[in-house]
Amino acid sequence: MNDYTITSVQRALRILKLFLPDNQPMTLKQIADESDLNKSTALRMTTTLLNEKFLSYKEETRKYQLGYCALALGVSKLASIDLIEVSRPILEELANRSNMFVHLAILEDEKVVVISKIFPKARMQSTTQLMSQIGGILPMHCTGIGLLFLSQHDDKYCREFLSRQPLGRYTTTTQTEIPQIMERIQNIRDLQYVINNGEHDEGIVSACVPIFDYTNGMVAGISLGTVREAFERAGETHVLQMVQEAAAEISRLLGSGRRRF
Repeated sequence: MNDYTITSVQRALRILKLFLPDNQPMTLKQIADESDLNKSTALRMTTTLLNEKFLSYKEETRKYQLGYCALALGVSKLASIDLIEVSRPILEELANRSNMFVHLAILEDEKVVVISKIFPKARMQSTTQLMSQIGGILPMHCTGIGLLFLSQHDDKYCREFLSRQPLGRYTTTTQTEIPQIMERIQNIRDLQYVINNGEHDEGIVSACVPIFDYTNGMVAGISLGTVREAFERAGETHVLQMVQEAAAEISRLLGSGRRRF
């Protein structure tokens, strides 16, 4: 049986096992010492594991931890990467830099669920008309994040899904006809973003983009929005660039290898 042992794989697994059971951060020297490897070999192994998302690395502490792929495979039951925890500092910075509100939402049982809602520290124009709440469910057909999730599926799925839903009208700009919604979904597939023009909350405009994980599948969406006048002053291109940069950073932390966001 030993004849089939691959030394490099054995060393890599030995390094991963060092982080069990609670994924405590370790320096390169600690990894080398604990795994009984010289420092140059440990560096080669950790670099490979880092590139493949089995390890993560924090520059400020110079320490390694299990990466998203290792966690997804169940290498450590106690270690986890929480989407809210990973994204919060990035989304807080986004809200403060833009002086706009941020929503983070996921898809659960074919429903868009808001899991984080962040307002900037500075005073912004009134958004009392916002209907969303943390834990609240948003309609798919007239929210940017909902449309982004639909755009990940083929036309057949989207038509069948929309035909089963009450396509309610929330504002004067809400689209409620399936052909028009389908046309929009098809455009979103090419653009990979949505500008929601007050279709769910009257007078609120937002730029919405997807977040991807290590499978390169969409796991969440971000919307960055404010009242129409403030959005227009900031400029659609600028707002979109800010939210795309934030989404790309979160996706990278979740192990995505996508180059386009």
